[in-house]
Order: sequence, then structure tokens, then C-alpha cells
Amino acid sequence: MESDLGKLYESYYTHEGAPKHAQGEASLEARLRWFVKFGYFPVTGAERHELGLVLKGFHRLASFILPPLVADLPAGKPGRLLDLGCGDGDLIRAAQDREWNAEGVDFDPASVEFARRRGLNVHLGSLVSQDYAAEQFDAIVVSHVVEHLSDPIGVLQECHRVLKPGGRLILATPNVDSQFHRKFGKHWVHLDPPRHLYLFGVNTLTEVVRRSRFNNPLKCFTVLGAPFAYGASELIGRNGHFTARSDGTIGINLRACLMILVELANLKAGRQIGEELRLVVDK
Repeated sequence: MESDLGKLYESYYTHEGAPKHAQGEASLEARLRWFVKFGYFPVTGAERHELGLVLKGFHRLASFILPPLVADLPAGKPGRLLDLGCGDGDLIRAAQDREWNAEGVDFDPASVEFARRRGLNVHLGSLVSQDYAAEQFDAIVVSHVVEHLSDPIGVLQECHRVLKPGGRLILATPNVDSQFHRKFGKHWVHLDPPRHLYLFGVNTLTEVVRRSRFNNPLKCFTVLGAPFAYGASELIGRNGHFTARSDGTIGINLRACLMILVELANLKAGRQIGEELRLVVDK
């Protein structure tokens, strides 16, 4: 039942990491993770002044290797954004840094509580249960959520209803045609039963979005996967499971780096085998 979905995430690996800090007080490790997710370092004004050229170089590198989701937000004046399945609220904070009026919805009570402690506007439950009026949002982000939904078309139709005309939907989900899925088969971490109910390739995700009333031309592509996917999949193959605290061997980490270089080369050659599938469509 919908009301029980949060129970699937009580022991989810995303709750196992180290506690997070406010951006200004983040450790170097936390800042690097933020950079990988969002393409920029969380810095103070003084740090931005001192490290200006270095930061610009890192930001260009991020855009080349792993374009962040926030880079696909509509250009121009920021508006109102909804992060569906917002988790701990990192993307909400990143959108706020770009001056978006951002809020989130999530089924997981632990994530919602954590996000609220960070001062973020986050609601517990499903999108439908929020009973938003029509045409409320300029952008909706659905990042690694659609694979968890029992009725993805129904939820995306609700996204269409609450988006303003010209509003943008940004979807991200594991790519069933990825290099790592082909390599690891049943041990691929993104199979993730019982939480992942559907897996998508470029064609299937495009069709699901079309059936959800989004008719404008679609941009659907894959991007580079994190070392996490390789290391976690190899650990599942060896041990039958993994945790967020699992440390891969030097050999696993080295192979992950080599595989990521191969994956990057394939992506630049136009082969859609990246770990993450993304779709951007305007209403």
C-alpha cells in the first residue's frame, strides 16, 4: 500500500553514511561529494574570491564529465521548483543556491525529518496527496524516483498537471542498458529489489513520458555513472550485499576508475551506455 512505502527505506543504504554538515562547515569529503552531484563546490564568499580560477576549472570539468541535474533547469529568471523524492534535500539546497524557490516531497519519514532540520520546505507523502493546485511549478525534478513508483505514468501525469505551461520536467533514473548492468548482470546494484519496480532504457523512458501527456520534443541521454555503481555491484557479486560503509579493495577501486574512463569514451562517441539515464522535456 502507498502508506507503507516508507517502510522499504528504513534500512536504505542512503541512511548509512556519515552525518552531513551545513555547507559552510562541510568537510573536504562532503564538498567533493557535493561537487560530483551538483557541479560546484559549496564555498564561502572569501573562498570563492581566493579560489576563483581553480573553481572555474573544476566546474568546467564537471560539466564535461558529469553534467549536474541543476544544469538542465530552465534558463532565465528562477521560479518555483519541486523536487519529487527529495530525500535529504540536497538538490533543494543546490536549487536555492541558484535562487530557485524550491521545495520537496518524499515518502521516507527519516529523510523528511532530516531535510526539515536543515530548514528546507519538505512534505511527507506522495505527490497526489499534496493536492497542489494546477500549474504551480516552473520545474519538477524526479531524480532516481520513477523506478520506485508502482504507477509511474500516473505520477508523471500529475507532474504534468501541476507544471505551468512551458514548465520543465527533469527525470533521472538508472539506465537498464548501462555498461555496468551488462557486466554484472544480476549483481548490478541498481536492480535493487524490492525497491526498484521498473527499469528503463532510452526508448522505454521516452515512451512513458509521452504517455504522461508530455508532447514536446524530448531530450533523452545517458551520463557517466559514479564509482559507487561499480564498487557496490562487485561487492554484491562477492558477498551478496553491500552497505554504504563498505570499503572496496584497492583492486576494485582501480578497476572502477578504468571502467569509468571506458564509459566516458563510449559516451563521447555517442553510445548510450552510461549508468544514469536522463530526460528533459518542457510542457
